[in-house]
Amino acid sequence: GPRHNLAKMLCKLARWDEAATHFAILTDTAGNDVDILMNCARAQVKSKKYNDAISTYKKALEVHPSADAVQTELAEAFLKKGDIRRAEETYTTVLARTPAYAPALINLSVTRDIQGRMDEALDLLKEATRKNPNNATAHTHLALALLAREQLTEGWAEYIWRFRQTDTSTLHDRFDVPFWEGEPLKNRRLLIWTEQGPGDEILICSMVPDVIRRGAKCSIVCTGRLTTLLKRSFPNVDIIPREHVVAGKVKIPRVDFQA
Repeated sequence: GPRHNLAKMLCKLARWDEAATHFAILTDTAGNDVDILMNCARAQVKSKKYNDAISTYKKALEVHPSADAVQTELAEAFLKKGDIRRAEETYTTVLARTPAYAPALINLSVTRDIQGRMDEALDLLKEATRKNPNNATAHTHLALALLAREQLTEGWAEYIWRFRQTDTSTLHDRFDVPFWEGEPLKNRRLLIWTEQGPGDEILICSMVPDVIRRGAKCSIVCTGRLTTLLKRSFPNVDIIPREHVVAGKVKIPRVDFQA
């Protein structure tokens, strides 16, 4: 109905308080609709109304007592509230019922990490990837855990999986050209883009002179507000605002590699 559509639109606008209010009204009239209850609880979590979210998740569990997704999100609400014991108990309940359930394994690993139980956290992520070999989120979490422990070879190998996450915001699938893996760059054009925002872009740009010295021509995709700075710093480099790439407003020049 109209209120449901309005609530979903408010979520897209990140107006979580208002969305939660409208979803809460909907739950009064559709109390057995798990989707509405879940959306309401998620909006409440986003607006940091953790007690309300916990109550809403519990209502959803009354409808579906053995729903792994509902119980895992309930545990996450406990964790965000700071109730680590209840979060741990809830994740453990899910895994006793469904031992391979990746979201619970991943989030229990986060809980162990918060508790300072790093080895157990890593073991849980290895278990998650072993039981769910195609789960990109599990592999990405494992990569970050390995990199944090300076296990760089294993960590970087796992980190490739971040590109396969459905919610990734990288540009990896925008350009149909191979990644540069150390090939000679003389008279080649390299398209450079980053993942972590302006700080990452500035760090990577410190390496651009080295690439140019190897004889490469460069194009750099960067956050819009850095374009003027980078154009002044690299007058012979094509500087392309990331926002234009995402919106399809710019034609990328022919390149040989991306990096």
